[in-house]
Amino acid sequence: MDGNELFQINDVLRGRLYNKGIIDYFKEPEILQKNLIEQGCYNTSEFYKFAKEFYYNMDIKTALSSQNPLIQFFAIIDRRCGRRTLEKLDVNNRPYFIKKVYNLRMQTKS
Repeated sequence: MDGNELFQINDVLRGRLYNKGIIDYFKEPEILQKNLIEQGCYNTSEFYKFAKEFYYNMDIKTALSSQNPLIQFFAIIDRRCGRRTLEKLDVNNRPYFIKKVYNLRMQTKS
């Protein structure tokens, strides 16, 4: 985007964090997964799973209200999401990469 990463799709990073003892997959895996997703760190299979779920099964309204930030990301960049819909969206409590792409879309004319 502007030289900054918005999110990562990185299987190796998770393995490194586990090997260094920074994360433990076996201790509260749901909390770990939620924290990694909120930080914008996805593995390859999650990325494709959520992309497929969005493009084949969701309308924009459902995607924008999803609890999954990656699905929200897909909805914000989708051409079906118009300016009026974006103006109604509150991104204050969303992850950094959602706010960043939202601001980018709001700066464009479409």
